[in-house]
Amino acid sequence: MRRISCTFIFSHELKRCQGVIEEPVLNIRYDPKTVWSGVVSVFEIKEHSQAEKCYTWSSPMEGSTRRQYYAVFHFPLIDSPEKAVRASIFQDYTARKLK
Repeated sequence: MRRISCTFIFSHELKRCQGVIEEPVLNIRYDPKTVWSGVVSVFEIKEHSQAEKCYTWSSPMEGSTRRQYYAVFHFPLIDSPEKAVRASIFQDYTARKLK
């Protein structure tokens, strides 16, 4: 998964986007608990060498009033909004465990 800062995405990648092609509402659950709920914006990307779509969303940051912004490119293993969010949750969890 390639995660990119919001600034990079909006200033470089999303300029080449066709626009939002869908905005599904997701509820990601793990052992009956909801671990993430929200809207994922799916953008169609023009002129990208490897990805034709990009999934973007935000989540509140624990212990803060700020939000964390995510952008994940559509690739063979990440081929849906749900898989993009799940991969990001897994990456965040793994990063916290390694600290």
